[in-house]
Amino acid sequence: MTMLRRSGGSESGRCLRPFLLPRWLAVDLSFISEQSSRSLGQVDRHMISLFLSGTMLAAMMLMSTCVEPGHAAQHGAGFNFGIDLSSRPLPFDRVVETLQTSKANAVKIFRHNAKFLQAVSGVDIHVVAGIANEQIPILANDYEAAKGYISDNIKPFVPATKIKIIVVGNEANEPYALKFLPQLVAAMRHVHRAVQHFGLQEQIKVTHPFSFGIMGTSYPPSAGAFQDKHKPMLGELLQFLADTGSPFMINIYPFLTVAQNAEIPLSYALYQATPEQHQEDGQHKYTNLMDAMVDSTLAAMEREGFPNLHLEVGEVGWPTGGHALATVENARLFNTGLVKHILSKKGTPRRPGWMQMYIFALLDEDQKSTDIGPFEPFWGVYTMEGVPKYPLDLTSS
Repeated sequence: MTMLRRSGGSESGRCLRPFLLPRWLAVDLSFISEQSSRSLGQVDRHMISLFLSGTMLAAMMLMSTCVEPGHAAQHGAGFNFGIDLSSRPLPFDRVVETLQTSKANAVKIFRHNAKFLQAVSGVDIHVVAGIANEQIPILANDYEAAKGYISDNIKPFVPATKIKIIVVGNEANEPYALKFLPQLVAAMRHVHRAVQHFGLQEQIKVTHPFSFGIMGTSYPPSAGAFQDKHKPMLGELLQFLADTGSPFMINIYPFLTVAQNAEIPLSYALYQATPEQHQEDGQHKYTNLMDAMVDSTLAAMEREGFPNLHLEVGEVGWPTGGHALATVENARLFNTGLVKHILSKKGTPRRPGWMQMYIFALLDEDQKSTDIGPFEPFWGVYTMEGVPKYPLDLTSS
């Protein structure tokens, strides 16, 4: 099967619950190499194996984690907001009003913008502040540069602006940013050290959002594993996250999976699956594609020796145009189902409880590249003018 991908513009009180994973049916477990998130990339066949049925796998001993919220953990639903790719940019005060109207608990941006950070000052919305990929070599090679960055671009805005996470770059595992990957962890260490220098380490965590292309095996969820070529880097990065109480962040797009795989029922991706379409993996039952993709990531983290790290989904969404499946109704069903599922506190079969996700995106962006597909400008829940395409309340009220 193929899976499309795109790119976007420490907990305490954990409990571990061991269980024996029974045998289950699967077929081809061979890996198909990744392509760029800006192309219709190939991925492993695992995401479709249960739909086709096949050979038996041996029983495995795995751990299922139950994560209690720590002070660093964010739980709920927020939005990604791209600042530079609209021909008719919405004034920042209107953006903040839109975030408040939607009842988003957080907003994630991809690069520094002082005017936006000022606009969201005094508002009860957490901010994930992005650092551009191009800054990674500078920050990796010079701690003083990292300290200067925090001094100039973060410290002046806190605590009035509720910056909770700094993301150093975006999807450095993808070809368009791969040149920055070797220096990523060093840059993250310097940024965290600078955050510590200003006494902000309890308030602000440091991480990096990977694309789902970081996965080498993604189905069945219990077999989830990272690409071998990235494991040395990930071992270092995951240890850094564990040491600093920061979340692992990954971008997941069920739309891009079903768009090229007619074998996967659309209803399974839209939280509308019938009982016959539910998938079983040992003792776990999957009622939707998103849970399966999240749990494959959790299994991959466990395989590297980090079963208890908090996980946040940096990007997830459904477009409303440019593809037969990209309709307003499908987007409404997906995002409504996603938010309802998050706020139910059921979590995933592998990790019950709340999880933080950032919907891509708040607004349409008409200047986005359409290399991956003509749907790229239409990920917004709102139009460029801030008009809602469909109702979406990111709270349980």
